[in-house]
Amino acid sequence: MMNNFSGPPNNQQENENNIEKQEAIKNLQEASEKFKAEHSLELLFSITDKEEAVVSPERSAAKEDLKPLFAALRALGEVSSSFQEGEYEEIKEKYYNECSRAVGMINKYLDEVDHTR
Repeated sequence: MMNNFSGPPNNQQENENNIEKQEAIKNLQEASEKFKAEHSLELLFSITDKEEAVVSPERSAAKEDLKPLFAALRALGEVSSSFQEGEYEEIKEKYYNECSRAVGMINKYLDEVDHTR
């Protein structure tokens, strides 16, 4: 008969996972704060027309500045196995989604900017 018990939890591994998790959250938070300091979310949300969105230097710069924020979110996802249920989504909503929605996505069928995704 095989024993499936792998022994006591590895506290060192748990501590390392927690450190990685906290570092990933901090990086996402800092990227979000930097984005919000450099871009007016109110202005970005006000861009609703496709033609305006295409020529807007503010939206173009904000769209480019979403890349480091997305990279921080992806890094957070890599350590998401150490999160409690719903915790990753909560952090994503708090630090990423508002910035991403402010930039929005151009809906080519309606010729408008969708700020809901």
